[in-house]
Amino acid sequence: AAARPSLAARRGLPSGGDPATLADALRVGPRSGHLTVNAFGISCMLNPEITGELPPGLKSLKLDFSAYNQVTDGDISDLAPKIPCNLLSLNVDFRFCWNLTDTSVLTLVEGFPRCLQSLSLRGLGSCKMLTDRSLWALAHGLPEGIQALLLDFRYSVHITEEGVDVLREKLPKSLQEVSLDFQDCSRVRFTHLQGT
Repeated sequence: AAARPSLAARRGLPSGGDPATLADALRVGPRSGHLTVNAFGISCMLNPEITGELPPGLKSLKLDFSAYNQVTDGDISDLAPKIPCNLLSLNVDFRFCWNLTDTSVLTLVEGFPRCLQSLSLRGLGSCKMLTDRSLWALAHGLPEGIQALLLDFRYSVHITEEGVDVLREKLPKSLQEVSLDFQDCSRVRFTHLQGT
């Protein structure tokens, strides 16, 4: 099967890989309302040449940090305000993001659009400095109308049973699908909640 063309190619833009090209593609926005940004795109989005928000008509956003392990709390602080206020689905992969702390989760939660319906945060266990503060922020910051939630904290060493309990107690009643994974968290007895 042929490889899917890049966003720039689908938009008819040159694919030189420079920040200006990505900035042009983001200004135009994807026709489908869905955008996936991988490590190269994220590094470009963090470039000062690219300012402003993501396309306002964006409904679904996937940010894949898994190949960009140098991302910092400051990068998340720069990126979070660019998330469109009418976004319905947010999927973030934090695998191998060793440098991130609770500050990143708090910043991201503060930027959640109120209309967000689906949230997936994968690989949070790679962020070895995360504590119950992240769980508390999620517990108190999830949008009231959210319908689908996936939180993957596997291998988190500083997460405790108390933090998990706070999150479980505060889950919005609107949730139709939920997956909470705390497998191999040494300080947590509860390992997984999944349901519809």
